[in-house]
Amino acid sequence: MTHSLSERFGAYHKERNTFRKGETLLVALSGGKDSVCLLHLLKTWQERFGYKLAACHVNHKIRGEEALRDLAFCQRLCKELDIPFVPEETDVPAFCAENGFGIEEGARLERYRLLRQASRRFERCRIVTAHSASDQAETVLFRVIRGTGLLGACGIPEERDGILRPLLPFHKEEILEFIENRQIPFTEDSTNSDILYTRNRLRNEVFPMLEEINPAAEKALVCFGRIASSHRALTRALCDLWQEKTGVDPFSKKVSLSALAPLLHDEAGIPLLYEFFTRMAQSENITIDFDRFSHLVSLLKCPAEGKIIEISSSFVFTICGGMLVFQKYENKDIRIEYKREMKTGENKLCELGQILLISEEKPEKNTNINKKHLIIHMASDRIEGALFARNFLPGDKITMYGMTKSIKKLLCDAGIPMDLRRHIPLICDEKKVLWLPFIGLCDKARPEEAKRHVTLSLSGGRLDEITSALRSKNQN
Repeated sequence: MTHSLSERFGAYHKERNTFRKGETLLVALSGGKDSVCLLHLLKTWQERFGYKLAACHVNHKIRGEEALRDLAFCQRLCKELDIPFVPEETDVPAFCAENGFGIEEGARLERYRLLRQASRRFERCRIVTAHSASDQAETVLFRVIRGTGLLGACGIPEERDGILRPLLPFHKEEILEFIENRQIPFTEDSTNSDILYTRNRLRNEVFPMLEEINPAAEKALVCFGRIASSHRALTRALCDLWQEKTGVDPFSKKVSLSALAPLLHDEAGIPLLYEFFTRMAQSENITIDFDRFSHLVSLLKCPAEGKIIEISSSFVFTICGGMLVFQKYENKDIRIEYKREMKTGENKLCELGQILLISEEKPEKNTNINKKHLIIHMASDRIEGALFARNFLPGDKITMYGMTKSIKKLLCDAGIPMDLRRHIPLICDEKKVLWLPFIGLCDKARPEEAKRHVTLSLSGGRLDEITSALRSKNQN
């Protein structure tokens, strides 16, 4: 006999002692089917587990009248269920513009800030979100394709930092069945179908293709996340033992090369090194991707005094006096070296002789980027003021696919050494970076539905060819 979602929900959390008698669970209530399902489930089991319930709805000021509809729906639902309701609002577009975040990232940051603010109204309060196993699968896939290690592949924890996710073991089809069988009303967020948002593209485009190959793709990714979590738990325990045996401390941000040597030439030691270096980097809230880690291991196998391996955001590992040191790299020499206005026709960019050809002819196809030939089609009616080419500067950012990213990190991830980054020309208008060659085009400059277009063609070869040429020039 198949038990209902409500029965399985109660049995799962009873076995794990998830809930604490007398505490308040503050539900992050969007009005969508996941959070509405969670609120009904928690209401059903409230008397049995002895917790109190409250709900908080955050209006991000992104969707206008639709957002006000969702607010009214959540307020009405909480009144029907006799649950205290806390409305919060924040201007996410303004927050993102001021702080350089993409809409997805900015909305998440502001949402959790306001949820924590609301939770302070109640004693012994934990925030509860409606993340499901389906969200877990999306997270694991998203992180894997971005090059995560075991830490990222573990996915979303059921509880961390006072935030509880009771629906995480259950899939969206179970949630939808629960909602439909009980004819429970909910609201639909129109942005959930907007494929410019990264997660929506995974959900609406990538997962359907994966499920054509394997109908159980979602469950397979969740299973992979659990396996990764178990492996990471083992690696952490072994790293704890190794630190205790050798007396090394990751938070000191330095370690002797002699202590690392036994792990370098044994494949079984590589996961311990990755865990240890991850701990060192986490002291500065920095994440090490496996590609950077591989460069670091290569350096340690043939150590050279003063050699630097950049990790992220100007933090580096360097060898100094028989020690591997993790520190912030300060380059005070980065400044405006060139800033040239670009005109229609040929424009010379820098000493390597790169030429930017600008044409106002409308392209036959609005292909955003051709990285190999370095040709892009840009919406010229989105350009504010004059068009410039200039060198990279600290703090530069670009927004692509709804996410604002540091250009420094993008260049780092592309393998461009720090001393060569100033040679990569940024194409900008008076207010923002429009195009980072070899990497991507700013969202606001994409040509979809634009009335006027401009085509930019950059000569000078592929990224690896230019990097090699820069290396040769500097050595000579």
